[in-house]
Amino acid sequence: MHHCYAEIRHHTTEYKNIFHSSTITDIILHQDLASKMTTLLVYDFEAAISLGQFEDLQTIIGNAKLYKDIEAFKCLGDILLQYPIPAQVLTTTLKTIINEIHRLEQFNAAKLCRYLRIILQTTVSVNDTAALQIIGQIIKVAHESREAGTLLPRADLEWIAAITFNHAIDYYALSEETSCRVWAAKSMELAEYLDDRGRLAKILRDRFGQLRFESEICSWQVDKAAS
Repeated sequence: MHHCYAEIRHHTTEYKNIFHSSTITDIILHQDLASKMTTLLVYDFEAAISLGQFEDLQTIIGNAKLYKDIEAFKCLGDILLQYPIPAQVLTTTLKTIINEIHRLEQFNAAKLCRYLRIILQTTVSVNDTAALQIIGQIIKVAHESREAGTLLPRADLEWIAAITFNHAIDYYALSEETSCRVWAAKSMELAEYLDDRGRLAKILRDRFGQLRFESEICSWQVDKAAS
């Protein structure tokens, strides 16, 4: 299988060199060849990941930017989340891909939010690092939208805030206080961007306030013993 991936990488490089050095004047032919180039870059991206050649991912993304194909970038994002990748590589690469999708959507925040919701749904239960990165991007988009005087789709934000809080509760059940607090804070921050007069944010704060952490119980027992 590694041999196949190496062949894909070699073939992509050859095609790219030939395509970039050619002087094609026919617009339709050029568009067709460019479409094939973006398809090859998607395969090249997956091949590089499979071969552990993570240092090439940003270069491949840079090459893909030349063709401004938003669907290709969505494919890159999907591929990235399917493989076990070092956390730093994952967060950096995912951020680059999401930023490019944002740019190509011409700052259509609603579409970007919907896409981020989809990839969050696939990652939240399997990769905390990626999921938190995605939530950070959603909060950034929500903030930018509010500054621009627009709001993200209420249904999407409610779903994201709810699934984020539920993940915090999962950690609470596992007695993992730090992770619980991180995810709960993200959910409450997201809820603040909802156009519901703070209703969901208040509900989440109240529910979080009802949780009793082991550190707090121990502190209460110490104080009681001291008194």
